Order: sequence, then structure tokens, then C-alpha cells
Amino acid sequence: TDGILTNPVSSIAAAKTIADSLGLKRFWAQANVTVTLGADYANYVFTGIGWILATSGSRSVSGSVIENALGVTGTYTGASVPYWKDVEFGATVSIPPSNLSHCEFPGVTTLNAAGNYDFIDCCSIVAGSGVPEFAVPAGTVNISFRRWSGGLKLTGLTAGTTVSIDIVSGGTVTLEGTGATVKVRGMCTGVTN
Repeated sequence: TDGILTNPVSSIAAAKTIADSLGLKRFWAQANVTVTLGADYANYVFTGIGWILATSGSRSVSGSVIENALGVTGTYTGASVPYWKDVEFGATVSIPPSNLSHCEFPGVTTLNAAGNYDFIDCCSIVAGSGVPEFAVPAGTVNISFRRWSGGLKLTGLTAGTTVSIDIVSGGTVTLEGTGATVKVRGMCTGVTN
């Protein structure tokens, strides 16, 4: 039987078919397994240890929980805020307004819609003097980096952008754009505006 512990499903599409028929909303992925979302997944929980998440095209994860994933890449959207926990993002990723806790960033993260982005206890995983970059969209965007570790770069800042950066250690903060309201607090090696 497909979808049991001794015979896991071979794709997320097959798992979704079984879950939807049973009214289930939680998926567990094995370590080193790549889950590629080929459809929208609203209000699901994706968990596991050391699994990899990607998309084929732009996919909604509206109201979903994504935890313990590595190398997350692709374009994600959502009308309801998704929650990312203990996630290591990949070199490039695009996310909707989100709540993020204990997440790691090595590359370019595109914030793809106006709204609120809350980064709690997140950090840079770029070695040396490099920093992860966050591309900010136009519109009313509120970004909170609470207890951020390492440096970071924000691009595309406009008059509609409000940012709070509370740094607990390291790095340079680079701000690009005009008219934004940005507060930087804590210990960093410098702010470039």
C-alpha cells in the first residue's frame, strides 16, 4: 500500500491525494529527500529533519507551516501568512509576507509582496564579510529583524518601507533605496546607507 511507513509515497502529489481524501494536513519528509511543490498547499504542515523544499513555478503556501527544511528554493506566495521554522533557505528564494523563526539565510531572498515580514532569532550563514540580501517590494512593507545575527543587505527600500533591525552580533548593515524608515539597534560593525 502506497503511503505507509514501510512504503512511503514517491511524490508530494501522491501524498497530497491521500491526505486530501482522508482530511489530513501534515506531511513528514525523510532526510535528504527533495519535495518539489507542483501545486498550491494552503494550511498544511510540512516537517521532517534535513529535507529539501523546492517549487515548480510559483506556489501558494498560504497559512502553511514549513519546518526543519534545508536549501529552500523557488517562489512561494500566500494570502494568509505562512510560518517558517528552523529553515535554511537556499541561494535564491522568493517568499510572501511571513513569520520566520530560527531561519538561516545565505543568498538573495526576494520579499515578493507588500505586508509584514517578521524574522525572529534568524541569522546570516554567509562566511566572512559577505551578507545575505533581502529585496524589498514596493508598497507598505513592515520588516522586523528581532535578535538577528550577522550582517544583512536590504535593497529596494521606499517611503512605504518600515524596518526594525535588532542585531545581537556582527556584520555590516547595508541599506539601498530612498525614503524608508529604518531603525538599527544592537552590535554591528557598521551601517551603510
